[in-house]
Amino acid sequence: MEKIEHVRWARALIWMPILLLVTPLFANAQQNTRRSIRATWVENPPVIDADLTDTVWQDADIATDFYRAKEGETHPAELDTEVRVLYDENTLYIGVRCEEPDMKSLRETQTRRDSPVWQNDCIEGAELFELPLDLFYTRRVQEIDVGAKTTGRIGASNFAVINTYGKMIDRYDADKKKQMNLLAGRINHDIGERAVIGAMGIHKHQADRDVALLSLNGRFGLHRDLTAATQYAIDLIDGERHWAYHTAMEWIHEGWLGEVQLEEIQDGFRPNEIGLEEEAFHRARARLRYRYEFPAAYFVESFWVDTRHFYQTDAQRLLRERLSESRFYIDIGRFNFFTAGGFGRLREVGQLFDTKFIRADIDYQAPWGQLSVLNRFGTRRDEFSGRGCQCTST
Repeated sequence: MEKIEHVRWARALIWMPILLLVTPLFANAQQNTRRSIRATWVENPPVIDADLTDTVWQDADIATDFYRAKEGETHPAELDTEVRVLYDENTLYIGVRCEEPDMKSLRETQTRRDSPVWQNDCIEGAELFELPLDLFYTRRVQEIDVGAKTTGRIGASNFAVINTYGKMIDRYDADKKKQMNLLAGRINHDIGERAVIGAMGIHKHQADRDVALLSLNGRFGLHRDLTAATQYAIDLIDGERHWAYHTAMEWIHEGWLGEVQLEEIQDGFRPNEIGLEEEAFHRARARLRYRYEFPAAYFVESFWVDTRHFYQTDAQRLLRERLSESRFYIDIGRFNFFTAGGFGRLREVGQLFDTKFIRADIDYQAPWGQLSVLNRFGTRRDEFSGRGCQCTST
């Protein structure tokens, strides 16, 4: 009985900060109009040719006044975007027009299936649930019997709530699919133009255990060139509480970028219940990069040099990996050249091994696809390993 009461109180503590943030927003919700767009029925489908001048597109409602989303922060977009939505018996059609004064600066290098397209110029949702420590992964829910999702923005805050009931992969029971209910809520509040605070609460209930999690995060502009970010999370599994944190500093100035990150997941913290694939660790990263953009008339468009250091131990403070690496990248029209070299130590099969490598990649981006040639050579576990002259095209 005492354990049950402890779990109930912990759940209340996890959801209280979110409720305190959300309640004032909904109190003012009557003064705000929920943004929506009406999908227009069409008898004849539009021609899919990236041209929105067809008559069917002209008859559709237009959504405007979008926000730019990055790392959980949202700000009014500097350039105009228009979205139209059509549908017929079989298909939903979405047409997007994005204003771009410098078309030559656009990049499309992520062309493979399931590649990280958000690293290129693209359109996505706000992705409110993405955090430095990823604690929520929606694809774990494999078979949804019933579910609901709502997102919105009220004043300086945006929010998202997801509630699903169905089968979810249980990483702690041989990846079996189990019936469960998953409730997740997330809110971000902008403070001025350079700061944001947020909270996320998650509760998962299944027959053999309950999991509750609270994450608090913030991002703050300390100076014109200096930004700090932090995240602190706690979980509660069957009455036991554990924690994890992330903190980082970022400096950007006239082509220079400096980053320092510290992260720790306490032994016993089990974010894999919901999303994160990591076990307990202590981790430190440092990075210094210089990037130069040439004027438009130059043959070379840009280049950058980058040096990085990575250090990670396990829950017992034993070295898991240490790596120092230098990179060089140059962009020449449709050609991209990348080279890197590094050395460090890696723990495998309970032993530490020296590791060294050198790598070189050449990419050619063409209207018909992409051609890549890559080479990587080095030593791993005190043995030579290499991969050379591999060619790919799309």
